[in-house]
Amino acid sequence: MSLISGVETMSMTRPRPYNDFLDEVKKKEFKDRIDAWKEAKHTKLMNKLRKRENAINAWEHKQTWKATMEMKKTENELERQRSAVLKKMEETISDINKKADEKRARERQSTMNTIAKITRTADKTRDSRSQIRFKLCLS
Repeated sequence: MSLISGVETMSMTRPRPYNDFLDEVKKKEFKDRIDAWKEAKHTKLMNKLRKRENAINAWEHKQTWKATMEMKKTENELERQRSAVLKKMEETISDINKKADEKRARERQSTMNTIAKITRTADKTRDSRSQIRFKLCLS
């Protein structure tokens, strides 16, 4: 404060020159433009990234779908082959069972024929009471 003719007055600050004010405005506008440019670049890069990620996701989905379809095709083919092999094995087992039944029947028939032959021989021997004949049959 200064005393001028006994009255206190406050000193006033001098207004800045007009050029300083314009420079400050230009600096602020320049910073704002830089910030806007930076934000535009960031947005552009983020959009580009999102687009590339979408393309990658689409590729991944397509490749996964292809692989899944191939897997199902292979599974179906393997199941068809498995069914064919099982059918063939069942037929083989059935053939083996038939042959075994035929062999059993032949063996039973052979055994029955042998038993019948022995029975006939025993009956003849008993009827003829010939011990010689019996001894010849045993040898």
